[in-house]
Amino acid sequence: MPILLPATCARHCAAALLLSLAMFPGLVMAVDAPAAAVAPVAPDGELRYRCGADQPLVVRLAADRAQLIVALPSGQVLELPAQSTHSGFAYGDGQHVFTGQRDMASLQLQGQPPLVCVLANAPAVAAAPSGSNADATDLCLLERLRSMPPTATLAEVRKSCQPSDAIAAPATPGQAADSAVAAGSAPPEPEPAVASTSSRLAGEWAAYDNPYALTMNRPSYLILGRQYTTPNAAPFAAAFPDISPALDRNEAKFQISLKAPLALNLFDGRADVIAGYTNRSFWQVFNKDISSPFRETNHEPAVWLRWRSDYSLLGGRFRVFNLGFNHQSNGQAGPLSRSWNRVFLETLYERGPFAVNARVWQRLREDATKDDNPDITDFMGRFELTGIYRLGESEFSALWRRNFSTRKGAYQLDWSYPLYKNLRGYVQWFDGYGESLIDYNHRTRTLGIGIQLGGWLL
Repeated sequence: MPILLPATCARHCAAALLLSLAMFPGLVMAVDAPAAAVAPVAPDGELRYRCGADQPLVVRLAADRAQLIVALPSGQVLELPAQSTHSGFAYGDGQHVFTGQRDMASLQLQGQPPLVCVLANAPAVAAAPSGSNADATDLCLLERLRSMPPTATLAEVRKSCQPSDAIAAPATPGQAADSAVAAGSAPPEPEPAVASTSSRLAGEWAAYDNPYALTMNRPSYLILGRQYTTPNAAPFAAAFPDISPALDRNEAKFQISLKAPLALNLFDGRADVIAGYTNRSFWQVFNKDISSPFRETNHEPAVWLRWRSDYSLLGGRFRVFNLGFNHQSNGQAGPLSRSWNRVFLETLYERGPFAVNARVWQRLREDATKDDNPDITDFMGRFELTGIYRLGESEFSALWRRNFSTRKGAYQLDWSYPLYKNLRGYVQWFDGYGESLIDYNHRTRTLGIGIQLGGWLL
């Protein structure tokens, strides 16, 4: 946790400063900040706590360093100004308070009992210098504090004053654990794995402080090895009767889905307005006979009001409720044109490593002379359920759409697994109607393998 120090800090503060440097290496320090305010900011710019019954909490300093950004498990963000304190750190706005010392903190939300929070990504503890070396280091640190720029990190200050014969850190995690036991402290227990849509919501809130940031909406992926059973050539034969293009059963499919906030913290900080866009394309990349065209591209812009919730049911929680509007079309004209407009209601429920996203919609009527697909709800249904489950580092999901009157709909199964950082291997199986708008009334069965960038959970 970075220590905000007044510029008038005298030499008699050296002992306390050294202890802070030893306990929290590599953390950002600002000079001329309010006295006695300690800001919990990790080397990567944020700290992750576990509060109460394993609820994730993300905190970090705002750009002006005058406030602490606290992303709650529900997705709500708090901007708490620094408060004076004799020890540790304290931030509050009169309604909500976040206080603590070292790796323990307390979160007090208005009208709720306080939550005890434990730091989940605490920095390593280093031993302070001793003897005459400590005295020399005291003087060096104070001199560096006066001369180095305010943006310098404590790690940089420490390194500039470190003796050349400093003891190296343990080379392996095992050696580090042995050192910790020898020093009288047990090695930290591994952080429990959670699903968690809460972690994703908290991560999104951390990104919202950057005005140029876009976040994932639905999973984005690229499937190159994809095969489907019966290509739907009828619409293309009607549009191009003199050509009759032959479609290849092997093609690529990709989806890009992003969103950004339009307004945050409405209705007493519980709601936001979000805009999103999803592009799903089907590419005949292996069909060289017709110059590898894009067989279909679907565009789906949407805007919705997101109400953040912490309502509990059956041991889980409803995280969000969305009410919105979306338009979906393939951007074509004539016999190939497909489009529709909907209003939708959506909720996300989470329990441990399992989550369910439920959406119902009502199609908005169009002029019959301009409606390209008047029977689309007969095939696409009126609701969609998506179940998500995380097992280890693998993520499984299942989608179900249905119209009970016509007994038509669709099923989709997905599996993703980590490859490198945010890149994941991805397998998708689909059976039913409406994988693309051009195929809304044509049943397809497909199986493909590719890569995914971000999933439903984090």
